[in-house]
Amino acid sequence: MIIRLLLILAFAALCFSPLGQHFLQNLWVKSFMLPVVPFLLVPLPLILALLKRTVPLEGARAQFQTERIRALTRDLWIGTALGMGVVVLTQIWLHNFSTHLCFLAGLIFCFVLEALFARPLIQEKNPAIESDAFMPEAARTASLTSRHKVGVPPRWAWFLAWGIWTIAAFQSLSCLVPSAS
Repeated sequence: MIIRLLLILAFAALCFSPLGQHFLQNLWVKSFMLPVVPFLLVPLPLILALLKRTVPLEGARAQFQTERIRALTRDLWIGTALGMGVVVLTQIWLHNFSTHLCFLAGLIFCFVLEALFARPLIQEKNPAIESDAFMPEAARTASLTSRHKVGVPPRWAWFLAWGIWTIAAFQSLSCLVPSAS
């Protein structure tokens, strides 16, 4: 717990230092994060879904599983191609805020493809993943210690950690807003 707080404080100190500001604003955000990351984010759900191994089912469900996997894979490929097209078009057509909108488009397409196509495809490929039907029942065991508030961080620690995180997030996001000058 103390180590986590120290790491958060060190990260916040780095973000608010002049060297950290220069790194975040000039090197990381403008050179790598905005132009490159969208092109990595959009195909990520497709890559993750294709890397999962298919566990074949027996019986009448096997044919349905194969057809559904094909349909979801096709839809994921089409969505990824559409997402890459939108990211490329935003990068080409919009010159002023292209990197910001390109990053936003890549982020949105990553989450949409993940939620609509990749998660159901991974679930269909291996039904034991993230399914309550295949999970064994949890056995309750006796405990000699009270289960009420064991190892819970104090409220001030939560406020401190979230406050530092919020300040660092706003400071980092302020680099993305173009200046008026």
